[in-house]
Amino acid sequence: MFASILNSSLSPECFKLWRFLIGAGHEVRMAGGAVRDFLAGLKPSDIDFASTATPEETIKVLEEHKVQIINPFGGMRHGTVTARIDYKQKFEITTLRTDTDTDGRRATVEFTKDWKLDAYRRDLTINSMYIDIDGNLYDYFNGQEDLIHKRVQFVGDAGKRIREDYLRILRYFRIYGKVASNPERHDQKTINEIIKNASGLQQISGERIWMEWKKILSGSFGSDLTLKMIECQLGSYIGLPQNPNIKGFRSAWNNTVKDNISTLEHPISLLATLLYSEDDVLHLHSRLKMSRIERDLCLFFTNHISKIDPISLSSIQWLYLSNPMKIKTEQVKSYINAYLSAQGLKDLNDEFDKWKPPTFPINRYDLISAKCPKGQLISIITDKLKVIWRYSNYTMGRKELLNEIPNILDVLPSQSLPRKTKKQKGLLNVVNVSCFHELELKPVPRSGVHIKGNWGDFDLTSYKSDFDGKSVQTGNRVPLGSISGGGSSFNWNFLCRQLTLEEIHHTRVNYFLGLSICSISNIGHT
Repeated sequence: MFASILNSSLSPECFKLWRFLIGAGHEVRMAGGAVRDFLAGLKPSDIDFASTATPEETIKVLEEHKVQIINPFGGMRHGTVTARIDYKQKFEITTLRTDTDTDGRRATVEFTKDWKLDAYRRDLTINSMYIDIDGNLYDYFNGQEDLIHKRVQFVGDAGKRIREDYLRILRYFRIYGKVASNPERHDQKTINEIIKNASGLQQISGERIWMEWKKILSGSFGSDLTLKMIECQLGSYIGLPQNPNIKGFRSAWNNTVKDNISTLEHPISLLATLLYSEDDVLHLHSRLKMSRIERDLCLFFTNHISKIDPISLSSIQWLYLSNPMKIKTEQVKSYINAYLSAQGLKDLNDEFDKWKPPTFPINRYDLISAKCPKGQLISIITDKLKVIWRYSNYTMGRKELLNEIPNILDVLPSQSLPRKTKKQKGLLNVVNVSCFHELELKPVPRSGVHIKGNWGDFDLTSYKSDFDGKSVQTGNRVPLGSISGGGSSFNWNFLCRQLTLEEIHHTRVNYFLGLSICSISNIGHT
């Protein structure tokens, strides 16, 4: 039926593996998404086979033909063997099976020889078809007809299929983006079952959710499908705020599609436009377990570049040079490019790419040589010198900028200047910190406050308490801004005469960890 197309579409390695297994007396068919893509006129990215051979029988055949077996025991429990032919193409061969028990994430399986039973345990009708080596199609649930009419439907009872594996909710939207010709032609019964079972996504790991969501954003109707997901009440289970920024998301999507979404380096650039604040970013990150780059890109969007109004070449040049997140300059450039791409500002992006950044003429050693007070004050002075440099249109040189240091020191608050502090009776004795979402402060036999943890090296910037000088009592939850990051350890030291957070000033945090709340307890004094 499809023999000629099959022969012209598949690689020699694919047919070689196929013939090895058939030659050993096993029935083998191409299965699932590969068949769907093949029938839709697309080149399958991955070829999966279904076989009557057990995993042990499959491995025996592969070993006889000296075929490379990848992680031979990794998928055995579910009947899957992964092979690479001639060290080129990789294939999965899975024994026909039925799911005997499921918990919404994984299944206990039983091997079978019945092709229809194997088809029945699959998610969508268009994913439940098979093709044999002669090009014959095996379609047990009218998948070909659904594919022709661009319909996406679950096999049998949609609710039951979803409850077998709640990730199928997101797979539904991903496949819809590949197959459908209209973003609004969902089967209402299917949507009702998705809404009814939305809370099941709580069981699914953030990594698996984000993997599917990235593909949704990168496919057709990514905006419409993401908004449909929100409409189906999935948002709170996949890390979105209660009222996401839908207007900003629509605008960014329309601008991106205009320029071709396939050129977008980071799908997170679009997702970030649904967020309003750093808290939103950190909540999303804690749910999806995004990469550090993806998390920092979101933070860059919400905390910095999205606050520029109006956005212009000079404003993004300053953002690049000031580097408020204190990250590598190539990352700053990448994040600015990603934002401009997501906003459809192609001309501005091109101008920014052509711009050759000037080099700030002052370094740390210049400041030390100029007798600047050491420690945290150097960072404060550097930032203020950069502002002066900006307003000179980046023309002031090293000598001129160093001459500005006395003026800067004259106007700095007295709290910023280093001073010797004698040990006094009654000084707060704190701390031991261990946490991810909370810091627990405990008395230690020493003066001052010392916070140590295992989530990064910090440099906390100018924080003032919302408590207006009130003593913080045991058990109070005190907002410390957002601290995040990764690394070896961090140390944060300060002295105060009583436990008032007003006395915490001009410390600096130069990395990000994911703490928005600090729980203070076990307060003690000497």
